[in-house]
Amino acid sequence: MKQNHYYKIRLKSVLPMALLLSVLLAPLGAFGQRLIPEVQVNVDQVPQEAQAKLEGLDMKLQDYLERKRWGSNEYRYDLNVRVSIYFTDYIPGPPEDKFKASLIVTNLMDANAHFEDRRWDFSLAAGYQFRENEYSPLISMIEFYIWMVYGIEYDKLEKLGGRRYLDKARDVILQSNRSFFVYGWDKRNDLLRDYISTDNTIPREMSFFWSTGRYFYEKNDYPKAKDYLYYTLVKLEKVPVGVQNKFLESNYQELGEMLVRVGYANGLKKLKRIDPGRASEYNRILTEGGKP
Repeated sequence: MKQNHYYKIRLKSVLPMALLLSVLLAPLGAFGQRLIPEVQVNVDQVPQEAQAKLEGLDMKLQDYLERKRWGSNEYRYDLNVRVSIYFTDYIPGPPEDKFKASLIVTNLMDANAHFEDRRWDFSLAAGYQFRENEYSPLISMIEFYIWMVYGIEYDKLEKLGGRRYLDKARDVILQSNRSFFVYGWDKRNDLLRDYISTDNTIPREMSFFWSTGRYFYEKNDYPKAKDYLYYTLVKLEKVPVGVQNKFLESNYQELGEMLVRVGYANGLKKLKRIDPGRASEYNRILTEGGKP
């Protein structure tokens, strides 16, 4: 699915009018989305003995992640997340078998919410079960990254709205301090800390204004889209150069076309000042009237 059509395709119901009227003061809704997990487990690098013990792990994880209550579904769209596990090492017990693995967690609708972690070790006992609200070196690692995905997703739906989910990610880190398997949690803590730092506040706010502007644009509500695109440009001027370049590399054409079509030609002029290297592209978009 193309990221830039995500709201158009995934949002299944029109938002309440009261929320639409509060253009710059309120979020687009409240609480969560239904998680649709896709679990993949690769055991090719471990011995046959280990492969036999791991048989069915993908289905157990899939079932656990589907049953867990991540949040209510008031936004009326599904959050599709792929969880890929690659087992790399195996030490047989007793009392428990020990494993090493790599983990990839990806929001399939947002390439920016993609995490890879090769610092993962844990143990499994025969007949293992996954229980909510109970720390497990295996399941809690996955939960940490899913909460990160939720945090990034909610930052797009509400201004800094990912806070409550990022707090859940922090809770997992705190629980990890009581575990024998502590390897890698310092780096995960750094990842979370960098994301919620004040240095990252403006990029997170830009994510909200940009995503919300796109939402109203897809709904053909050009006046509201224009308001949010205005603030997108305000934030774009203030973000670090690396963030600015990455955003423009992926979105410059769509942003330019949207600015023209919502009747905000001055915004396109501002965009040319921010991104002078693409001035000819923006002139072309203006000449063509923002045609896709």
